[in-house]
Amino acid sequence: MASDVLATDTLGLGDVTRVRTEIEQANARRLQPHYIRSFFSRALTDLGGRLAPNRDGTYRIRRVPLSLAVRSDNGVRRPLPESYESLAFDKGDIADPGRTDLVCVGHPLLDAAVDETLSKHEPALAVGTVLMDDGNRTLAARLMLCFSLSIVDGAGDEVRRELYYVEVEGDREPIVIGQAPYIDYRAPSEDELCRIACDGIVEGMSSSATGAEDRARDKAVGELVAADMDRAGVPSLPDKVYVATLVGTDLDPSSFKNPPFLSGKVNTLWGEMAYQLCLQRGDPAPYSIIRSADSKSVAPGTEKLVQLFDAIGPCVILIDEFVAYARNLYGADSRNLPAGTFGNVLSFMQDPV
Repeated sequence: MASDVLATDTLGLGDVTRVRTEIEQANARRLQPHYIRSFFSRALTDLGGRLAPNRDGTYRIRRVPLSLAVRSDNGVRRPLPESYESLAFDKGDIADPGRTDLVCVGHPLLDAAVDETLSKHEPALAVGTVLMDDGNRTLAARLMLCFSLSIVDGAGDEVRRELYYVEVEGDREPIVIGQAPYIDYRAPSEDELCRIACDGIVEGMSSSATGAEDRARDKAVGELVAADMDRAGVPSLPDKVYVATLVGTDLDPSSFKNPPFLSGKVNTLWGEMAYQLCLQRGDPAPYSIIRSADSKSVAPGTEKLVQLFDAIGPCVILIDEFVAYARNLYGADSRNLPAGTFGNVLSFMQDPV
C-alpha cells in the first residue's frame, strides 16, 4: 500500500489547529455580502444606474450605465453585457447558478463600480472626512489612517493583501484598531459640525497630520509588516539595505564626477549606481567590478552586475526620469560623451539581473 500512496505529507495536531484558526480569521475578515450589496447599490445609483429587485430575491440591471461600461481614465470599453437579469450578493440567494451572477470580489461588475467610484470621488478621498464615535473611547479628536499592505512574489503576483487601520490621538502612541472600525462610527449632525468648526478641531489636526501619519506609518511598518510576512511564510527582511537613487534630470551625460572616495572618475549611469552603493557601504572595493565598464562607457552586462550586487549586499535601485536622461544621448554617439552611447544605456536597462 505504501507504494501506491500519492502523498506522504501529513498534518500534525498543531498544523490542523493553525489552519482552522486561519480559516476562521479569514471568514471573520471577509467582506460580508450585505456590505457589498449596500455599496454596489449606492455606487450604481451614483453612476447613473439602478439596481431593481426580482421576485426570487435576486436583482437586475436593465441597462448598465455608460459610466460603468466605459473606463473614465482611458475611454476603453469594459467587457460587460448591456444588462443583467439576475444578480445575487449571497450564495444562498442563487436558485439557478446558470442564470444568476454572484457579485463578489473579483466580479467585473463590482470591480468596475469600485474603479469608477474611486475615480469620481478621488478628491474627497484625498481630503478625508469627519466621523463620530459614540463609544467615547477617547476624549480628544483622533486621526484614523488606513494602510494597505501587500506582499508580491518575484513574478509580481500578489500573494497577500491586508488593510490595517491605525489611530493617533495627539502625542500618544498610535494604536492598531483592527478591521474596518469605521463601521461603528457615524456621520456628524449639523450641530456637531458647527461645534467642530467653531473649536477649530479639523484645522488643528491638519496642522499636525504629517507628523501623525509618519508615526502611524512607522507603527504599521514596524509591527504589522513583519507579522504579515510571518503569516505568508516570507523570510525576514535584511538588517541593512543599500539604496541607489538615479534621477535622470539630475545627471549630466556630458560630464563626469571625480569623487575622492573612489580615487577615480564616474562617467556612466551604472558607475553612478555603483558609486552610491559603495559610498553607503563605506567600502570602495566593489566599484572595481565595473570600473572598466564605466571608464570605457560600455554597459557592464548581467554577470558584472550580479557580482556587484553580491559584493554590496541587499540593494534597491530607484530610477526616475530615465527618458529625460536617455534623450540627451539619442543621436549623440559621435560626440563620445562620458555617459556612453544611447544603445549602451538601453543595454544596461535591459540587462536581466
